[in-house]
Amino acid sequence: MACLHAEGIEVDTKQPALENVTNEPLLSTAWRWENPRTCPRHADVNIKNSKGSWNNFSWLTIADMDLLLIFRMRMPEDFIREVCIPATTNTLRERTHSPRVYKWLGCRFFMACFVGVLPVKKWWSQNPISQFEGAPFWCNDMMLLGQFRAIDCAIRYTGKPPPNKFQDKFHGMHELQDTFNKHYAKNYTPSWLNCLDESRNTWLNKHCPGFMIVERKLHQLGN
Repeated sequence: MACLHAEGIEVDTKQPALENVTNEPLLSTAWRWENPRTCPRHADVNIKNSKGSWNNFSWLTIADMDLLLIFRMRMPEDFIREVCIPATTNTLRERTHSPRVYKWLGCRFFMACFVGVLPVKKWWSQNPISQFEGAPFWCNDMMLLGQFRAIDCAIRYTGKPPPNKFQDKFHGMHELQDTFNKHYAKNYTPSWLNCLDESRNTWLNKHCPGFMIVERKLHQLGN
């Protein structure tokens, strides 16, 4: 918490978390506190007590999969193979392939679990692993540092050219995001109830691209 405050991020620690509040009335669209009188689930006859499921695999089959197979099942691999890798190869000016991209992505996932290990070359150190400095493990057995840095600089997530009439700072992510959503819509059926874990920072500007404003009590502008 102290680190967040030091970075200038405001965190609401005075109000109790919403999941810990009991007998709290709901905020209506008219900005009045009202007691709920109906259950949203029972009020809609189209909502069933269905569990989330993958359309092509049973949960028993998924239980026998290793983590890499589960990850590949959840990713739009056709898009990665047909769009991301060719676009990245054009930037690299040398041919790359799916296993190398997945190794790069795996290194990034592992590195994201630890804070403050800089520079990146520490993950490819030749020194003995120490609990007091450096990275907690080495990536030498996964891929070469030069290969990692090359993909890190060249990775692309779209094969479409940027718009000519304006600058879209999210252009590089639109195609991947749309493809990912279509992949889930085609292959996954969600349960009737989804739980979203709250982790919010105070943010009162409703006009910042890429930020979502979620209205909350005591913050009428949203946070």
